[in-house]
Formats: sequence, C-alpha cells, structure tokens
Amino acid sequence: MSYEIAAAESSATDLILALAEVIYYIADDATAASALVGVEPAVYGAHVGDGGQNPVRAAAGRSRLVGLTGRIAKYAKEGAWPASLNDFADALTDFEVSAELLKGKEGPCLYGPDSLARMPEASAAVLLEVLTSAQARLAIDMGADITVPMLAALAGVSEKTIRMASNPNNDRPLKTVKDGTATLIRPDDALEWLSRRGDFKPTRYFASEDGRPRLGTFWELTAHLRAVRVERRESVESLASALGWSSKTAAAYSKLERSEAPKDLASLQPRHLEQLARHLGIFEPVEFAREVYPLIATAYGEALAKEQLP
Repeated sequence: MSYEIAAAESSATDLILALAEVIYYIADDATAASALVGVEPAVYGAHVGDGGQNPVRAAAGRSRLVGLTGRIAKYAKEGAWPASLNDFADALTDFEVSAELLKGKEGPCLYGPDSLARMPEASAAVLLEVLTSAQARLAIDMGADITVPMLAALAGVSEKTIRMASNPNNDRPLKTVKDGTATLIRPDDALEWLSRRGDFKPTRYFASEDGRPRLGTFWELTAHLRAVRVERRESVESLASALGWSSKTAAAYSKLERSEAPKDLASLQPRHLEQLARHLGIFEPVEFAREVYPLIATAYGEALAKEQLP
C-alpha cells in the first residue's frame, strides 16, 4: 500500500468536507452541513469552501468516518484489528457506504454549482486504495478468491507487477486461475506470495497485544490460526513434524485452517490445540485451547447433523 494511515485519515476528512459543502449548496443553509461536520452553523458558514486548517476542518477530522478510516487503513497495512472478524466486516460495510460517493463515472459524485469537483482526486484515490486493500485482506481471511487489482492494492504494487509475478517462466510464479475472462488468485496462493514479501503482516484479530485473542466463531478461529502460522513462517507440515502429530491429526488441522469442520474429533483434540498454541507462542495456550475448542466441536456437530439429517 502506497498510502500512510495519516494520509488516509486526511483523505476521509476531505470527503466529509466535500459532502458537507454539497449539502450546503443543496439546502441553501448551513444547518445540515454544520451538523455533519460537528460545528455551529455560523462557524460553518464562515468557513465554507475554505482550504487549509480552520475550525471546520479540525471538527471534521474528529468525525467517526475519519477514525473508522484510520482503523481500516491500519488493518489493511498492518493486519491488526482490535476485535473480531465479524466486527471488522461490519465496520468495512460502513466504510463501503461512504466510498460509493467516490465511484461516479467521472470520479467522485460531489460537485459544486461551478461544476468543479469538491473532492480532491488524490484523496479519492487514497480512500479507494484503502477500501480495495482491506477488502482483499478480509477476502483472504475468509477463504475467498481475490482479483489482480485486490492483490496489487494489498501488496502496494502495480497490477503489472502482479501479472509479471504470475509468469509461469518464473522460478516461483504466483499461481492464478481463470474464471471466464477474470484472473483470480486463491487465498492460499495469495498468502504464499505475500509471505515472501518482508513488508507483509498476516492478519491478527485480537483484543490486546498481551492477551488471548477474542475469537467467537469457528471462522474467526481458523483465520487466526492460519494468520499466526504464516506469520511464524511455518507450514502445516513443519508444525506436524515439530509437534509429533500423526498424519491423521495433521490432515485434520490442515482442513481446520481451510475452515472445514473435522470429520473425527479424536484426530484433533484439545491437547493438540494446546500444543499448537504453545508452539506458535499464543498467549496462555492452555486457556486458549479451553476457550476455543468448543468452536471446533460445535462445527463438527453441525457438519455431522447436516450430513446425517439432510
């Protein structure tokens, strides 16, 4: 990603101000626009359309959208989100609503009566890059395929770089698949390629740096375990060898990382999860295994019921 988190927040401030100015012209009154920004109507009216630092821009910089943009940009760049995967998905949906204002045929859909755009093109580009890179990271975490533009945004490179990386003549080409005319990258292949880049950080959903991750669903657990393993530059095979796992346990864990419920709970028991957590350096491994193993057991039960009671 070519943007910095501060630049993303500044771009979100530009969006708030552009939207407020358009509302001001539509209503021919400062009341609604000032409420959006968070200042008194008289203050907004005195600075409408002004560039640079002023009380209106300062207030806009404290808006929810700006804070949300900063957190999403940090997630996209550093892989860190302080709550669950579902919590992030909800936050991203809110951000996507705002980003729709930037997707007109000729750019952002925010113009003044002089037919000039009120949203700077550079700021719009930053917000769209934040959106695409965050969508790419979330898709990978959820086991979904991504496109070439999505991987390029997440890696902070051009689409041409991604296409060159997939050249089959390379020693270790990025694997791609075709879906009609679209070129897609499987999540495991995207992670494998990204892990070769020293600046990529796998996703971590957690409550605090020195506490156990707060994982409330089977999906969140599998995404977290896969991210930690990749961050430690381990393969499933190296884990199984280091922990002395049987081939059945290794196969069950491999399926777990693909968000598939185990077919046999005997092959992947709480003690295996505790061993894994300890090996990967997850905080309080015994308590971690005790808290999250029921997610695996529940997924197993649901899969078994679906199989036997269609």
